[in-house]
Amino acid sequence: MGFIKSFIFGLLAASGALCVELLLSNLYYVAYVKDIATDYSTSLTIFLLIVVLIEEIFKYILLVKLYSAPESQSPKISMALVFGLGFSLVEILFSLSQTPPSYGAILGFQSLGAPLLHIATAGIIGMFILSSKNIRPALVIGTAFGLHSTYNLLVIYGWSYAIIYSYLAAVFLLLAALRRRSVRTRI
Repeated sequence: MGFIKSFIFGLLAASGALCVELLLSNLYYVAYVKDIATDYSTSLTIFLLIVVLIEEIFKYILLVKLYSAPESQSPKISMALVFGLGFSLVEILFSLSQTPPSYGAILGFQSLGAPLLHIATAGIIGMFILSSKNIRPALVIGTAFGLHSTYNLLVIYGWSYAIIYSYLAAVFLLLAALRRRSVRTRI
């Protein structure tokens, strides 16, 4: 049941973040009578950075809630990874509804980066939450924000898939190192 709940919490976090992002976009339109540039694959904008921040805040809030549930007797990092999978599913579905890619793009390298990124950042947020009771939310969210923004910059500026996936591998290695450190400090 824990993994299903984690997945659903991931879906909820992404849906909540998406609602806030759309609300901000619409408020901007009402105030300035112009659309926000939302083609995130071509340029770095303030709105893109705000979107990343909103996503990481929602991940943090719902992961804290998930791990504080009474039935979560022994919270595990795998719950955060499943949470990240649920989060990424909403983002993938929303992206597909905006601009349907070619069949090759759905199955290709470009479609794997964002889900892997969301799984990794959710895992890192989860590790921070699990490893400390006196956690500073700004540090946790800031770390995830930095990792997410770096990935976006690599994509926007057209770095090769080899570099982008090497970066994602490094993020997963960071997650593994945090996990290893956490296990060692509990012994």
